[in-house]
Amino acid sequence: MSKLKSDPVTSEIPVIFLTANFVEADKVRGFEMGAVDYITKPFQSKEVLARINRHLEIHTLKKQLEAKNRRMADQNARLENEIRERKKAQAKQKELEAVNLRLKNAESLGRMAGGIAHLFNNYLYVVTGHLELALNDLPIYSPLKNNLTEAMEAARKAADISGMMLTYLGQTKSVREPLDIVEFCRNKISSFQTLIRNGINIETVFADNEIIINANKSQMQQIINHLLINASESIVENHGAVTITVKTILASEISDVILFPINHTPVSEKYVCLNVTDTGCGISNEDIYRLFEPFYTTKFTGRGLGLPVVFGIVKSWEGMIGVKSEIGHGSSFRIFIPVFEGNAVRDSETVVRVPEASQRVKVLLVDDHKMVLDMTASMLKKLGAEVVKASSGDEAVEIFRRNKDVISCLITDLSMPGLDGWETLAEIREIQPNLPAILASGHDEAFVMSREDSVKTQAFLHKPFSMDDLKGALKKAILYDS
Repeated sequence: MSKLKSDPVTSEIPVIFLTANFVEADKVRGFEMGAVDYITKPFQSKEVLARINRHLEIHTLKKQLEAKNRRMADQNARLENEIRERKKAQAKQKELEAVNLRLKNAESLGRMAGGIAHLFNNYLYVVTGHLELALNDLPIYSPLKNNLTEAMEAARKAADISGMMLTYLGQTKSVREPLDIVEFCRNKISSFQTLIRNGINIETVFADNEIIINANKSQMQQIINHLLINASESIVENHGAVTITVKTILASEISDVILFPINHTPVSEKYVCLNVTDTGCGISNEDIYRLFEPFYTTKFTGRGLGLPVVFGIVKSWEGMIGVKSEIGHGSSFRIFIPVFEGNAVRDSETVVRVPEASQRVKVLLVDDHKMVLDMTASMLKKLGAEVVKASSGDEAVEIFRRNKDVISCLITDLSMPGLDGWETLAEIREIQPNLPAILASGHDEAFVMSREDSVKTQAFLHKPFSMDDLKGALKKAILYDS
């Protein structure tokens, strides 16, 4: 019996014991071993056949029931799988809706912040301009000089914050060139340590070969600086380590991290991975999803703008940021930038010097903001130029028609109601094609000049600008015409 039941081939066969033994314990033992019935001797053949037929029917019904149960289990499994897939699809749909909402909010924020930055930079320019004029007119040992210098420094820092916001929003467009990121990082190792607190070690793991990316050196430095400062601040005690790794990676191999932007699709098969890892306190999942929000910070130090700036730069380079962290076990920030197929541009020691402009100039100055208009006019007069002011593009065009023979340069604001800076310049160039022109804006130069239909200008002034900036732009424009 034991052998019969232990064999998978015969284990399901119904077994009936035939015995003359009337001991109850033996019968119980037989049932425990797997028997389905007990027939005692002497027995009637009809009874035995009836019992056999009944047990065969029961066995057949049992098999049918088991098969039906299996079919029902399969159907239930399929239904459960369909329900799971539907729930996944619904969750994915909600996630996509949330992403779309965030994107729409980001677009609205971008438009709003761009407008605010323009106004903010205009007012800052008026402040810094008046401070500069006041400082230039003060005696060397005036007791007010230190106060005005401090005010000027604070205004410049405010301008930096405005620039950071525009970078985060993608409203700056840097001039990029092929850059060997391995060589770049090797050359900057000594400066890395200055960003890290004493007691924290920096370890580097760089690829042996060159890796070329299309990047802006200044912004690349910003990325590394912000990541190192962030890593240093996450290490609570003055002992720990920060590791910088540079290597290449295939897009298909990027995993095990939370990627930003959330809706990003890889644009290249091969990326460089700049990985900054620390042994700090770690970041919760909830905080990870808010890391790149402007002014969001979990630290007492900092303004909450470093990582958003990194995000803005990397996004403008069609890259991604991967974050991996665990509370108490440190964090890893991985910057993924598409590999560039080409040669790096090496540093040049050539210095371009702009000679002094010799002639006295008459400038047509255009800005819809009266304080900015008056401030710039004061600076130009201080530099020895004559100024004709216009508060709109339409007015500037009419003034130029009447004075085209005496006006030697145009300086116009970009964002104005009616004719903007580009349109004003285009109409004036219809009258005099070779008129030197300078465009002024609170937006980044590369971003402004990225328009394919842009009319050529000889110089650009980024607000808030100094008197030296204005002087340099004026020289550049006038010398172009001379």
